[in-house]
Parts: sequence; C-alpha cells; structure tokens
Amino acid sequence: MNQTSIQNFVQEARKMTWRDIRVTDRDKLKIALKKKHGSLSKAAESLDIQFIRLSSVVNGRDCTIDKITKIQSDLGLSDEQVLSLWPLLKTWPRKSRVAC
Repeated sequence: MNQTSIQNFVQEARKMTWRDIRVTDRDKLKIALKKKHGSLSKAAESLDIQFIRLSSVVNGRDCTIDKITKIQSDLGLSDEQVLSLWPLLKTWPRKSRVAC
C-alpha cells in the first residue's frame, strides 16, 4: 500500500459511524461500541454495566441475558446477530424464568 492509499483509507475510516459497522463477530461488536461511545469504559458507563462485566460479555466469556439485552438495544442488533455472537444462548429472545 502506498502512502496515498493509506491516507485515503484513514480518511474513510474517520467518516465511518458506528451505524456503518456490520456487526458479524465480537471484534466488530467491540469496534461498534468504541465508535459509538468513544471507549469500552464509556460504553460500560452509558449502558450501566460494570466494565469487567461488559468486557466478559463482549469477549464471549459471559452470556448474561440482561447485559446482552442492553447491548442489543444500544446497537440495534437483530435477534439473529445476537445468536451468532453468543451461540451458547441457543434461543433469543429468552423467556423470563420469573413466575408471574
């Protein structure tokens, strides 16, 4: 890549918004959260999730339903995207286990 094409790539990346990112894997999920909120720390604060919990969910170590629901709502993810990002869930949306 020459210097001009690198500069063009950087300029295009700066113009990109979080809505332009097609979230197909957890790396792109992190990028979208960072692009929207500025950092994962700020995303955790905005979503009212402890940073360590957000990090665990985003990295696939945790499948906490309420945290995934907040991320889905924040980024406008489809149910199919949620299942592809967290396949251990098996079904989405999850039914509440709380008795009425």
